[in-house]
Amino acid sequence: KGHPAQQVITEEYLELLEQEMLQAAEDLEFERAAALRDKLLALRDSIGQPLSEMEAERMSRASKGRRKGGSGKRVPKPRKG
Repeated sequence: KGHPAQQVITEEYLELLEQEMLQAAEDLEFERAAALRDKLLALRDSIGQPLSEMEAERMSRASKGRRKGGSGKRVPKPRKG
């Protein structure tokens, strides 16, 4: 009762994870980028399957403000050199 509909792994969610992974690499956050890559690879074979509650919450947050135009985007670190 009172629970939202079960969310499932979608191509859109995997694309958001990939964008987050690429941004982490660009920000020189290589451990985070590697963790996201591993997660992405693990979830690729699970399209259409239910997400855990924790993943569903993350998916909901990730889809807000992560559209083109940069709203909700972190400020990149300055580059050296």
